[in-house]
Amino acid sequence: MGVFNKIGTYIYYCAKLNFYTIYGILSGGIILGIAPSLIAAGVEVYRLSRKEELNFSRFKINTKKYFTEANKHILPLITVAFVLLVIYRMVLNGWLELVYLFLIGYTIVLIWIMVAMNSYYERLQGSLLKIAMRFCLCQFPIVVLLFLENIALFYLAVIIPGLIPFFMFGLSILVNVLTCYSFFAINEKQLEEDKK
Repeated sequence: MGVFNKIGTYIYYCAKLNFYTIYGILSGGIILGIAPSLIAAGVEVYRLSRKEELNFSRFKINTKKYFTEANKHILPLITVAFVLLVIYRMVLNGWLELVYLFLIGYTIVLIWIMVAMNSYYERLQGSLLKIAMRFCLCQFPIVVLLFLENIALFYLAVIIPGLIPFFMFGLSILVNVLTCYSFFAINEKQLEEDKK
């Protein structure tokens, strides 16, 4: 497997396992949104490859096909989200920001992940609905953590403005690592049961 295919596989995992990426872009900027996702997904891919649970030599992904398929669904949503974000910045403020960013970011990336999951589990004849429900199930505690993070940032911005980037970066790494591990744990167990 060539270097570019490995990179494509790595990017695929980043996009597939981390709904926080686009949520982070919407709420914290590109660096704070993408960097933690890349780090967490990289750690998870490395861990699996060390245990030979993820064998790059036999695990192939048509990266171009995947991104083309996913972007058909996700790009219109991102466009709408940013238009709404501009409207929000002009009209709304306060607690509505937490709810707005959370719902928009989560919805967009969940759809992207569902598209990716459907492609990935084709050979296992996995149901898209089952996969999406498993993902939502393992994400529930992460969702709560993200909401608490936003509340904390909302107050810290008033008290200690200079520490916000470091605080958000650290928490988002934690969120991504938890997401990766919870997702793999719940799906590996379920896939074993499906095979039986």
